[in-house]
Amino acid sequence: MKTPVICLSFMAGMLLLACSKDDAGGQDNPLTDPENQAPVITSIAPEQGKFGTEVTITGKNLGDTPNANTVTFNGVAAIVSSASETQLVVEVPQGAGSGPVVVAVAGKTANGPEFTYLPDNARFVNGASGTDTDNDCNSFQIPCATIGYGIEQADENDQILIAAGFYTESLVLNKSLILQGMGENETFIQAHTEPDMAEERVIYIMPGNEITIRDLGIRNGKRSTGLSISSDSGGGIYNEGSKLKLINITVNNNVAWRGGGLYSSSSGVMELTDVVFSNNRATTQDAFGIGGAIFNHGAAVFTNVYIEANRADYVAGGLFNLGPATLTNVIFDGNTTYFRGGGMYNIDSPPVLTNVVFVGNRSESTTSFSGGGGMYSGGNESLPVLTNVVFEENAVGGGGGGLRIFSGNARIKNVEFIGNSAGFGGGGMLVGSSSPILTNVLFYDNNSGLGGAMHNSGQSTPTLVNVSLGGNSASILGGGMYNGSGSAPTIFNSIFWGNTSNSDDGNEIANSDTSSARLFYCLFSKGAGDIRTGLGFSSTKSLFVDPRFVDIEEGNLRIQASSVAINAGNPNTGFDFFATDESGTPIDLDGNSRVVDGRIDIGAYEHQND
Repeated sequence: MKTPVICLSFMAGMLLLACSKDDAGGQDNPLTDPENQAPVITSIAPEQGKFGTEVTITGKNLGDTPNANTVTFNGVAAIVSSASETQLVVEVPQGAGSGPVVVAVAGKTANGPEFTYLPDNARFVNGASGTDTDNDCNSFQIPCATIGYGIEQADENDQILIAAGFYTESLVLNKSLILQGMGENETFIQAHTEPDMAEERVIYIMPGNEITIRDLGIRNGKRSTGLSISSDSGGGIYNEGSKLKLINITVNNNVAWRGGGLYSSSSGVMELTDVVFSNNRATTQDAFGIGGAIFNHGAAVFTNVYIEANRADYVAGGLFNLGPATLTNVIFDGNTTYFRGGGMYNIDSPPVLTNVVFVGNRSESTTSFSGGGGMYSGGNESLPVLTNVVFEENAVGGGGGGLRIFSGNARIKNVEFIGNSAGFGGGGMLVGSSSPILTNVLFYDNNSGLGGAMHNSGQSTPTLVNVSLGGNSASILGGGMYNGSGSAPTIFNSIFWGNTSNSDDGNEIANSDTSSARLFYCLFSKGAGDIRTGLGFSSTKSLFVDPRFVDIEEGNLRIQASSVAINAGNPNTGFDFFATDESGTPIDLDGNSRVVDGRIDIGAYEHQND
């Protein structure tokens, strides 16, 4: 009974084998028929271009006639001019935008590399492969060789796309343009191959234009004979009254009388984003340089800007500001000047500084009128507003190691002065002939001759609200604060503790014979030698016991849960000049709620209930 079954199985197997052999040798096998194979893209060339650029698509299983292929650039259909199974030639469609190249054949698709769509108004420059002979710079495949020639060929509002490389040129921008490099460490425009050797600036921008410069480096320009502002300002860039945007730029090793790296005139408008200024210098034959990195006389917005190791022979090692300026996320690091404003010098202007750091800047002169190692602000029209600003390890021979204010006023909110020094006075801050308002401010480890943390002079009348001064020192008087020349500060909700002076006279506060101070709801030490009363000293509802800082030796002046400063501030404190969070709620120096349990604490930090 088993034999028929075995025979039948054998015959069926032979039949299947024969069928398989027939299929393998036939022309209709869907596994081997090219018409049924999915297309494959192995490369496209070029990978960038503008409308009308011919692009060669190389691969396999492509349609052998133009109509057999559907090609799209970022979803926009392109015209196929020639086709084979391994190569297509297409034209970039208008308005495609950047995105993937896709080929569809017989309902099957292949995704290729990303294609970068270049704007229709682009001009191309490549110093390595380009030519300036009989060339309008319109073709990516046949670029110009120099940027200057590209500018000549460009129309208004064109974009000049500059390949990586070094371009030794001095440019004049006389029309609205975009200069686009390949990256701030890839494309460089320079007036000379070496620093301090050029006789021209790098870029001069004529008035009335809109200019964007991005993704490149600007270096080695020089204009510093001191003959005139227009001829000898802006070693890197001179902006004479245009709207200028700098994005992802480095500006370094430039020299000029005013604005070693950049000068912008009173009618100029600037937006700087992700820009680095380094090793620029403002100097002349008579050492009267102003604005080592930048001289701004117009409106300006600085965002994510790093100003490092620049120098001015007279004032403003980093930024000289004479216009309405907004600075956000800006760092002034290691800039120097001789007289005033190691990091920044502001005159008769209302700058707004938010999240700004001044660190390691210096003013070298030892005269008492010099100073502002981090920042100097002067002039009756000045009204700087500082929020979330840090002054750390700045130094001056004169006054105001971190900040010096002379005339005008300032609003100083959530600011830290740490480790600054001054030979004369005001290791952290010197105030002259001014009435600034300070809220949520920390002074720690600052030192000077008169007023280790703060020095007030020239009949100044500052107001301090919720300020903490601890661990500061003076070699003469006023480890915490010195008041001279008829000054009369008013102080609320503030702590003076652990400050010292070598004379042991006015360790915390020292008033000259012509000056006075009034304190309300404060906490300070009033032991022997701690207060020098001078013309007058009064204290209302204050405390005189250890505030119980978390760790004054390490600079942590937050208060412990056992501190008597908790809920001991003025219950009627106004909050008009306090920093606030996004909801408008007043905050302390740490950004926490300024009032906990219904009443404000004493000091810059509000104790938070864990």
